[in-house]
Amino acid sequence: MEDLPALPPSPANNMRSLNVHNAYTVLADMHKHALQALRQELDAPQARLHIETLTQQAFPILVALEGSAVDEGLPTPWIEECAVAMGTLVANLQQAAVTTDDM
Repeated sequence: MEDLPALPPSPANNMRSLNVHNAYTVLADMHKHALQALRQELDAPQARLHIETLTQQAFPILVALEGSAVDEGLPTPWIEECAVAMGTLVANLQQAAVTTDDM
C-alpha cells in the first residue's frame, strides 16, 4: 500500500481554494497515520479507531471534493483513486482487526 495520490496541479486558469488544500492535507494525514498503524502491530481496538476515523471523516471529505470537482478543477479520476486508496486501507484495517481478535 502506498501513500494517498498527490493533489494534482491546478489548471492554469483556475486556482484551487484553500478549502481544497486543507481537505487534502487532512485526508493525507488520516491516510498516513492509519497506514503507519497498519504497518506496525496494532490491536483490534486501534484498527477499529482508524476505520471509524476514515469512514466518518475521510469519506465525507471525499464526497465534498467530488461535489466541488468542476468548480475546483479536480479530476474525477483522482478523486476515485483517493477513494479506492481509502477503501483499500479500511479493508486492510478490518482484516487486521479480525486477525487480532482471533489471537
